[in-house]
Amino acid sequence: MLLLEDTLREDLQLDTDETLSVLSDLVAQVGARLLSRRFPSLSPAAWAAASPEARERLARRVFERIGNIAAADIRTTDHALELDVTACRFVTLLHALGRPHLAPLFCAADSVFFDDVAAPVTLDRSATLAGGARACDFRFRIRTP
Repeated sequence: MLLLEDTLREDLQLDTDETLSVLSDLVAQVGARLLSRRFPSLSPAAWAAASPEARERLARRVFERIGNIAAADIRTTDHALELDVTACRFVTLLHALGRPHLAPLFCAADSVFFDDVAAPVTLDRSATLAGGARACDFRFRIRTP
């Protein structure tokens, strides 16, 4: 992505907004595809029947499979998972590479995936680490048929 950003700016001479638009579309689509392969199908009945400990174990396994969450506080209910991500590997990496402006692009993949009616859960989020908040406040709700 870093090389593509350089190519779009230097070789194709796209301005910053055009460059970020192209990169955003690319990251969102590829990220959503990855999420579709890594996020499990959740049965509302199975989730509701699971103990809080089992729900937390499932949530941690999912987030390990996705890979970008380095630290999070987890709370569950019969119909929801609330996750406050306090450390994100993408944000950390892009800051270390001197390109923190690219970090929010990865958040767009969440919207593309979870806004799709085929996703097993819905997502509400009002803040992200990439956007400068202290945590990403993921609020997942199990979709009911």
